[in-house]
Amino acid sequence: MAKRKLIWLLTLSVICLPQGASAQSWQRTRMQQGYYSAVVTAGSGASLRLNCTPAPDSDAMSLESLTYTPRGSTREGSGLAATISVDGTAKPLTMAAKREAGGPVEIWFETGDLDAIEALSDLAALMRKGRSFTIAAAGHRDTFPLAGVSAALGKCQ
Repeated sequence: MAKRKLIWLLTLSVICLPQGASAQSWQRTRMQQGYYSAVVTAGSGASLRLNCTPAPDSDAMSLESLTYTPRGSTREGSGLAATISVDGTAKPLTMAAKREAGGPVEIWFETGDLDAIEALSDLAALMRKGRSFTIAAAGHRDTFPLAGVSAALGKCQ
């Protein structure tokens, strides 16, 4: 529960960024209790957030979840089929749409098992080398630039 509360605080810090500060450029939220997020907002108003957490066995940070907040309404639910692509190379994922602490419904992909941890780690590596990231989920589709993602992710892998 404390972890969810911290992620919600990180979300609020993104919402409180100055207008336009995150539009089409990656920003890193202020670190809180070892956690931070790399965030970008598309021209459509949709946002993509990569949530980083301290790795238990090293000084590195681990990518814990990817959160997509599309513009418009989305219904909550699990088992949501989604497709992500980096520079046109598509990968299907199963995500969940949920609302945290009265905020907007967000579409999440979290590390819940070893396959998900590996998928997020591979995704972070691809994003560092790529030019664009596209996500299609729950009837929404947005493309985000990847210039600056490496600096925003920092040690997060």
